[in-house]
Amino acid sequence: MVGLEPTYKELKQILSGFPKAIILRLEPTYKELKLLYKKTKQ
Repeated sequence: MVGLEPTYKELKQILSGFPKAIILRLEPTYKELKLLYKKTKQ
């Protein structure tokens, strides 16, 4: 999962640049992605 780390950080930066309405819409997907990331890291 080390190779995905920069991509994950980039995604966070991209999301922080979005308007709040879009972030609210993407939030569940973002949380799911974080869960998947944690699971694969174990």
